[in-house]
Amino acid sequence: MKRIVFLLTLITLAGCKQPVKQNSGAAANVDTGKNIDTLQSIIDANIDKLPVIDTVFLGFAFNMTKKQVMDHYIQLVKDKRLVKDTDGKLFVCPLSFSMVQARAKMGPQFDSGKMYKFNLMITPADDAATPETVFFQAATAYLKKYDGNGFTLYRETDPADPSIKRFHWIKNNLHIYLYKGGGATFVSYINMPIAKLADKGKQNASDSSKVQTNKDI
Repeated sequence: MKRIVFLLTLITLAGCKQPVKQNSGAAANVDTGKNIDTLQSIIDANIDKLPVIDTVFLGFAFNMTKKQVMDHYIQLVKDKRLVKDTDGKLFVCPLSFSMVQARAKMGPQFDSGKMYKFNLMITPADDAATPETVFFQAATAYLKKYDGNGFTLYRETDPADPSIKRFHWIKNNLHIYLYKGGGATFVSYINMPIAKLADKGKQNASDSSKVQTNKDI
């Protein structure tokens, strides 16, 4: 049971930070290279559209409670959709890309008791895979699935490595963010309206804390 509970402790994966804003206003339509929109303008144009998209990775869905997430996780283990990692300490999702094998650790995030973000940390699972090949294979797989199909693609340069891109797919309330961080590929499925409220709540709490500190010192 401790192994299963660990899923819920993965609230924030190391690389799951807020998307970096594009200073140069890079293209939403990356194939033409036209300077169309910024990431924020694409988010603003989609965030209130309907229908709401709920289901994300492996049948997990936004607005699931912690209990529902846990129950679904246990069912995936029973169905052998999740397997133990090489250390035998955690259940992970095996991923088979066209050239390499990988595995994904999962970390849900909650606001007001409901899931609004689902994070993946994808790493190599065989000798043929490296962090670089896993990233490019994952990016290719996501491009094939989400490029078009009603999603707007926004691609930006990774500030830490200009040779690597970060990818954003946006449709209605759903924002899928894929990027490379260290030895892993990170993917976040984000329910944008709830994330916006959660971020605002965190900012208000931070501002309140600063005000209190100024009073205390």
